[in-house]
Amino acid sequence: MVLLGVLTLLLTLLPASTLAQESFANGTKKAPVVVDGIELFQVGNAGNFSATERAELINQRLAREVKSLQKPEYVDIEYVGQNEGILRTKFTERILVTITKADQIPDTDPLKQAEKWEKLIEKAIRQGKRQRMPDYSRQAVRFTSIVLVLLILLYLLLRVFRQFALRKLTSWLGNPASPFFPWHDPAKLFLGAALLGLQLILWSTVILTISDLFPQLRSWRYELLNFLKSPVIGSGESKYS
Repeated sequence: MVLLGVLTLLLTLLPASTLAQESFANGTKKAPVVVDGIELFQVGNAGNFSATERAELINQRLAREVKSLQKPEYVDIEYVGQNEGILRTKFTERILVTITKADQIPDTDPLKQAEKWEKLIEKAIRQGKRQRMPDYSRQAVRFTSIVLVLLILLYLLLRVFRQFALRKLTSWLGNPASPFFPWHDPAKLFLGAALLGLQLILWSTVILTISDLFPQLRSWRYELLNFLKSPVIGSGESKYS
């Protein structure tokens, strides 16, 4: 029950743009380019490749770049071309993204868009590399342990508070002769709902915080929430998502 509530709250809190597997912009289908569960931008159809196929190919290239042996500080992406061009690694000249007209954002200068994508890719690759270093992993595990201990303590405190509050409510409103007796059961329900809501917020905050620390957890979270958000039945036909 608590887990279902946490998932529901996560789906509510996370922006829809970060969960969209495919979207339509100006009638053009778009698919997200994602690195470690973080959506960078969206690409459209090009030639014989659908938006989804292009995004998957770009995602694979970026994933390989993140896991390459190059140090984070040496990551350098450059844009080559004019209105349509490519984003590639500067030193090895590995092509990462080919920018087409279908990718261009309306009312945005193509060169400025390319520069923005260039910075987003550089930042994502550097972050991915840093978050896979042993020192970072140790710090993340240490921080996670502290957060979980604090969460357990808060959970125990809430249980103690619940018992204390229920006893107080019973002493104040539990007497059948009291004019406030009809409020006894509604007050208990309200207290239980309020504490449950607080627990859901705590669990959701902890899950978001911890999953943000680890690239793989962030990717799993992204895929899970995408799966939960995706329509299972399309208009007039069934489909798997």
